[in-house]
Amino acid sequence: MRLLLVEDDARIARFVAKGLREQAYAVDVTANGDDALYEAAINSYDLVILDVMIPGRNGFEVCRELRRAGQRMPILMLTADGARRGGGPHHRAGSRRGRLPDEAV
Repeated sequence: MRLLLVEDDARIARFVAKGLREQAYAVDVTANGDDALYEAAINSYDLVILDVMIPGRNGFEVCRELRRAGQRMPILMLTADGARRGGGPHHRAGSRRGRLPDEAV
């Protein structure tokens, strides 16, 4: 399974990518929205893990553009923003709403 991880914090990106690779996932890492769109255009991904607050095009814009381009892979959007809002911009951008239980966070 090939994943695209889009995270601008290098420390977090290394940590997440290392954990995924230990579980036998192939992981490509980018740090901004424009690079994420480029990678998704030239590679086939089974999943995109997308930080919301990234340089350049933010996660919502990247998600919208991927959907506009016909990309239908699942997109897991992550944010450090502690706000919990139902039906927010993630849904309007083209991702599905989901939330981990508080015990998992």
